[in-house]
Amino acid sequence: MVKILTDPTKTLGDLEELLEDPEVQRITEESKRDFQIVLVGMTPRDIEWQEKAFDEILARTGGWKVEAMNEPEINRWMLLYLIRLGHKNLNLVFGGGYDGCFGLLGAADFGASNAEEAAQFKKEWEKRGAIVEAGGDCMMGPIGGQGGGGTCLWENFTCFDSYDKESVEGTLEFFDACTEFGLEKGWGVGMEKWNSQNRGPDGKTTLKKERDRIHLSAPQPSMFRYQHKVREVLNPNDLGDAYYETLED
Repeated sequence: MVKILTDPTKTLGDLEELLEDPEVQRITEESKRDFQIVLVGMTPRDIEWQEKAFDEILARTGGWKVEAMNEPEINRWMLLYLIRLGHKNLNLVFGGGYDGCFGLLGAADFGASNAEEAAQFKKEWEKRGAIVEAGGDCMMGPIGGQGGGGTCLWENFTCFDSYDKESVEGTLEFFDACTEFGLEKGWGVGMEKWNSQNRGPDGKTTLKKERDRIHLSAPQPSMFRYQHKVREVLNPNDLGDAYYETLED
């Protein structure tokens, strides 16, 4: 996907051919579990020191830099993507449905040690047809959060057809199963618990008033209010999906 997104001549139609490329296969394996890190220096000397410190950390922990990601055009694209990451959740208001499950919130090694099992659980559910077969092992998440950092989560991508009732209901059923599976494993409830739409009195998924409470207690609740304003402008008749991260005035 990085190869496609950094090359204006390529589209999703090139994905199958790219996956057969030995070089792409090598890079994929090399960066299967990767951390994307942005170093921010106050001066040239400061950033130079940070680079040296970072190299020392990699040497001590057995890590390495994926050289393909250091190519200038890819490096610049990744920086732009990471800067925008926290503000991209209105991307799919119109069209296909998207949400995340599990999350595996905690230290980085907690998520890494349980990611494969969570991925396999999702792959089994994909075979039932409600959610899109998008690769159960497609996960990402931050190692820092708004308002102090320190949070690391592994979000498992879940795509579905928001115009198909069977797909929507099947996805909600999958989210409930994720919550039960997480509790059985001692992982706790996942992000599917607080992302899902209000489903009435059953209490299985988070009600709108509870989500509003969570958003109001965020370090920057105005961010969600502005996203609601954007949604109102683009969607005055309220035809788009309703479960995106917004907060009404």
